[in-house]
Amino acid sequence: VHFDRQRLNEVEERITAIEALLKKYKKSSVRELKEYHEELKREKKSIELSEDAIREKEKERDVAVEKMAGICARLGDIRRSKAKLLGKAVEEELADLGISRGVFTVRVSRIEAGQGDTLTALIGGVKCRLTPQGTDEAEFMISLNPGEEVKPLVKIASGGEVSRIMLAIKNILASADPVPVMVFDEIDTGISGKTAGVVGKKLREISRKKQLICITHLPQIAACADIHYSVEKSVEDGKTRTRIVKLGSGDRIGEVAKLLSGDTVTDASLLAAGELIEAAKRI
Repeated sequence: VHFDRQRLNEVEERITAIEALLKKYKKSSVRELKEYHEELKREKKSIELSEDAIREKEKERDVAVEKMAGICARLGDIRRSKAKLLGKAVEEELADLGISRGVFTVRVSRIEAGQGDTLTALIGGVKCRLTPQGTDEAEFMISLNPGEEVKPLVKIASGGEVSRIMLAIKNILASADPVPVMVFDEIDTGISGKTAGVVGKKLREISRKKQLICITHLPQIAACADIHYSVEKSVEDGKTRTRIVKLGSGDRIGEVAKLLSGDTVTDASLLAAGELIEAAKRI
């Protein structure tokens, strides 16, 4: 027998390695260990193929992002162009509503990407966050008095001014807005009788394009409606109940007269109410 110490060491190391693998992977034989090895090789190959697929998808994603960035850039240009038109149109409407020297602009700015944003693109030299609505955000800016710089609408306008500005915007966008019904709740907040007449006229103009529902306490606005409902509250059996009653032509005059003179309706208030309603029909 030829004794080879090196060969013996190699065999013993091999046996030790196999026993360690059997123990590690909980296999009872070398055959099972080989089968598991083949299974791992197939899984590795599958993973490598998946990595190729991922790289391919990443390329497709990059192409899609580039295309989306181009669309967003064009959309932003359109928005900036239309913002100027909207600003001028709102200024004209505000002049009719008693804000004759108001300056109204729409500031359209790109949304800069933050650290956590993953869907981004470089547009106009700015790294922007891509969203389903594009890469822009708009803010209404207004100056109500000559010489004052434009500031965000939410910071400087009073309740009555906001009501009129909203009405102006709604009137301009009525033909483009797909919603067929518009509801104005307390559109008369903070406005005087003279301005109320103009607001009523604007509401009537919008009503030619949309179904309009308006809740108001000003007779100048109420008189402009085609159909009137009176909303009443009462307490029955300890519970508050609300009733909505459709008014006839005579009742309409009476309700508008109440808005003019309070609960005590006079002949003068009835006459004034009738004149308001008739005048509104000629708008």
